[in-house]
Amino acid sequence: MPDNKIVSVGRGLVGRAWAIAFARAGHDVALVGRKGVAADEAWSAIDTNLRDLERVGEIESATAVRTRIIGTDDLADALDGAVLAIESYPEDRDVKHALFAEMDRLAGPDCILCSSASGIGASEFTEDLDGRHRCVITHPCNPPSFLRVVEISPAPWTAREVVERCRKIMEDIGKSTVIVKKEIMGLILNRLHIALVVEGLRLVDRGYVSAEDLEKVVKDGVGPRWAFMGPFETLDLNAPDGWREVMGYFGDLMKRMYPDRGWDDDAVEQVDEYRRRYLPRERLDDRRAWRDRQLMALDVLKQKSDMEWQQ
Repeated sequence: MPDNKIVSVGRGLVGRAWAIAFARAGHDVALVGRKGVAADEAWSAIDTNLRDLERVGEIESATAVRTRIIGTDDLADALDGAVLAIESYPEDRDVKHALFAEMDRLAGPDCILCSSASGIGASEFTEDLDGRHRCVITHPCNPPSFLRVVEISPAPWTAREVVERCRKIMEDIGKSTVIVKKEIMGLILNRLHIALVVEGLRLVDRGYVSAEDLEKVVKDGVGPRWAFMGPFETLDLNAPDGWREVMGYFGDLMKRMYPDRGWDDDAVEQVDEYRRRYLPRERLDDRRAWRDRQLMALDVLKQKSDMEWQQ
């Protein structure tokens, strides 16, 4: 089991979830709060989350995980001997800059300095730091205590070795890592989510559908499929001959719907190359059968959860 020390800076929703994510993988975690700010609510939430994780079988022992998380208001003490520190403060450039300057001053030279920022690039608050080469965004899908994806978004000056070491640490605790190749506002996860919300608001605003029915389209249609596959694979399995065939007519529809959001044919080719490398065309039917079995099992779970909520 890993014995490297991890620091989670911030006791809010994301900070304490990061603490759980690393502790459940066997790391010792220092959870850092702000001096003078009561910690009782944070610890109560952590204990509740750990009990739920144990109940559903995600972890074997809530008690064992809990003992690996130590709380402190002393940032210097927390960073002593740490291999990686993650900040989860509000989306404020000045706040993050001040905190990163302090972490850069206090942390050992090999400690990776991460931010859970979801809309701000690392270049916006690390440029003048001596250790800017070790600063990187590690944006999770909340809550990272059990959801797996983490976007790793380096600044232009982040060392490649730091990115690779960060990715390895994240993958070692079971995360599904995504490298953001160029800094972009909102990263990838939020841009996809926001695009769906914006289109949903537009459809409601223009009277095409009620808010309630739009929610049904996502939770009972789009959402279940996306629980097991992304939008490219979803389309790949929706035509007998796969991605190329579906883009012949679906791609035209997309361009007519969004004439100002075009793409080059190279993007279509990149997706096709990825899909056929991942799944040869002759195995499309096998994958469709697999998809259907997963959706059947999920449908049973959804019906059960709906009944539990209504009780």
